[in-house]
Amino acid sequence: ATVYASGTTTVNLLGGEISGNTAGIYAGGLYLEGGKTKVNLTGTKITGNTAGTNAGGIYLKGQVTALNISGDAQVTNNTVNGN
Repeated sequence: ATVYASGTTTVNLLGGEISGNTAGIYAGGLYLEGGKTKVNLTGTKITGNTAGTNAGGIYLKGQVTALNISGDAQVTNNTVNGN
């Protein structure tokens, strides 16, 4: 994953693009796990990422408290190559 967050944390992505990344198993774009992780995507584009088995764009594991997508944020054209 290009962005990895775990534990009690807040990730704020304001604009920009996460694209063209490849992961062997989980999440070419964002991998979020663990207790009380909060993510705010404002105007961020997550596109064209690939994962081997799970979640080409965004993978959520465990207690992700909030995933807020706002503005002109986009999660598009992400793929998984496996099951």
